[in-house]
Amino acid sequence: VTETEVNLARQGSGLERFSSTPLSRSIVRWGVDTNRFLNKLTPSSFREKLNNRFVIPEQIEEQGVSFDLIRASVNLTIAALLISLGTSLKLPLSTTYVTFMVAMGTSLADRAWGRESAVYRITGVLTVIGGWFITAIV
Repeated sequence: VTETEVNLARQGSGLERFSSTPLSRSIVRWGVDTNRFLNKLTPSSFREKLNNRFVIPEQIEEQGVSFDLIRASVNLTIAALLISLGTSLKLPLSTTYVTFMVAMGTSLADRAWGRESAVYRITGVLTVIGGWFITAIV
């Protein structure tokens, strides 16, 4: 699971482990259409300011790492907080599921999923989550 998580959440492109499915293609298509609609509503000056925040420093690109240190520390902190909260509320939770979903959320918010890789990564996320549900049912 950890290897799958790192591969699905990595910042760069690479060899994708999962293939494309009709469900993942429709999810990506819906996301692209929603993005186009929201771009029409958003002022260009705001979009430009937002895009400037996502410029990747050259040293990160050259190293070829899966995560930068900021995203890794955010993943660790958010996952620990959610696990602590769930434990204090006596909720039954899977720490693996929490860390996986935090990694997927931060990679999506970080624009780590490009147009080319989004379909494959969504297929991977659906496969992992579906496997957990099947395991829980059986």
